[in-house]
Amino acid sequence: MTERSSSSMRQRRPARTVPAAEDDDVWKPRTVDPEFGGPVGTFIITILMSLTILSVTHTGWLELPWQIPDLFTDPAAYVARAATSLGFAIPAGWWLLHLTLHVVLPGRVVLGVPLPTGQRLRYKLNGFACVALSVVLALAWHVACETSSFGLRPSQSLRWLTLSSSLEQLAFGTVCMCFAKSTWLYLASFQGRRLLAEPGNSGVMVYDWFMGRELNPRLSLSGGSELDLKFFNELRPGMSAWVVLALAPAVVHLQDTGAGAAALAFVAGRDPVALVAPLKAELFAVVGLQVMYVLDSVLFEEAILTTMDIIMDGFGFMLCAGDLAWVPFTFSLQGRYILQKDEGLPLEQWLVAAAVGLLGFAVFRLSNLQKNTFKADMDGPAVRDLPTIPARSLPPREGGGRLLAGGWWGMARHINYLGDWLLGLSWCLLTGFEHPVPYLYAFYFAFLLLHRERRDDHKCAQKYGPYWKEYRALVPWRIIPFLY
Repeated sequence: MTERSSSSMRQRRPARTVPAAEDDDVWKPRTVDPEFGGPVGTFIITILMSLTILSVTHTGWLELPWQIPDLFTDPAAYVARAATSLGFAIPAGWWLLHLTLHVVLPGRVVLGVPLPTGQRLRYKLNGFACVALSVVLALAWHVACETSSFGLRPSQSLRWLTLSSSLEQLAFGTVCMCFAKSTWLYLASFQGRRLLAEPGNSGVMVYDWFMGRELNPRLSLSGGSELDLKFFNELRPGMSAWVVLALAPAVVHLQDTGAGAAALAFVAGRDPVALVAPLKAELFAVVGLQVMYVLDSVLFEEAILTTMDIIMDGFGFMLCAGDLAWVPFTFSLQGRYILQKDEGLPLEQWLVAAAVGLLGFAVFRLSNLQKNTFKADMDGPAVRDLPTIPARSLPPREGGGRLLAGGWWGMARHINYLGDWLLGLSWCLLTGFEHPVPYLYAFYFAFLLLHRERRDDHKCAQKYGPYWKEYRALVPWRIIPFLY
């Protein structure tokens, strides 16, 4: 995540049918430099993403794609096992639940950054309430199942989400849903006059389908409002599903060790029930750090309106599958792995890992807060004495802003990326060193951040010209001070 504040002024919703600019070069910019290896590279990434998601959900021991018994030898048998009505219904129902919560729950309406056409779209900010309520509903469902209330059965509780067969069904259904949704988005981008995304308008179908052809696909809702699909999918259904999938192993562990019963006895004033097995502190550390990360993301939801995902990339398979499938199923695998491990981590090892996570979160949050404060008021008391480039304002065409070159942002040009990665690394460290797959997040996120930093550097060099060169000379480190 990267952040900055944006205007929260309430204005009348601009009519999308009346363009602010008529130039086809503005509405339909062509892809100049294909990314991710072009059509061939994006095709390979599509296959690898899908196989990875299916692999990490096949068993709790995180088999590699070629270790899944019939994925390659008998695909028909695999599909027959993985394709179930529940596997499709639950992801679709979860998405519709969040759509309902987004519409029903109140939220502040803000304007996004100006589009190439001059328009500013409206966004409703109620992500924190939607995610929190959906997780509470999931936990309430678990309690109802465990107590056999309303005709529900314990087998339908969150324990179901820790079973490899259940996860395999959910992952398969979600991946299929992402393929279908991405295809619909691609075809819809040819209907009427749509503002296209420069990275996804090459004219090559497989590449544009992956990158996303339309910049801001929206659905019309009742009452004249609109749902921005890319913004909605960025933090709502997938991030909340991540929390539920992360909480499931912890809830099951509490029940299986007797800790839940002991806590209830203590609250009731009775002698606590003895635990039947020791608690795994590293499991709760992982869950705590991951839930903290998600809540931070939705609490500062407005910040994503100025990220590359929103202002530059289209909404295709890359973001659709990334938000709805990759995030919940691969980001939550550490807790599932720890639940099935026989031995826990030594106390000192998980304390160090947790400290790395807290340090990373502090760097990430404090650096982003400083940037947001600077962008909201460059002459505010907290930032007015920090070095900037240039000392004078940029030309009006550049927005009249200044580049922050002090504080956190004098250490490295993307110091927040370092904090973000350290936090994710801590989840992996809490699994120990017996298996490489729990470290998938650390390797994947390192690649993602390195690639994103290069994209952002190229964009800023084009936008700011000599001012960016001056900033790079003053702050030579990209992400890691004195190292990279």
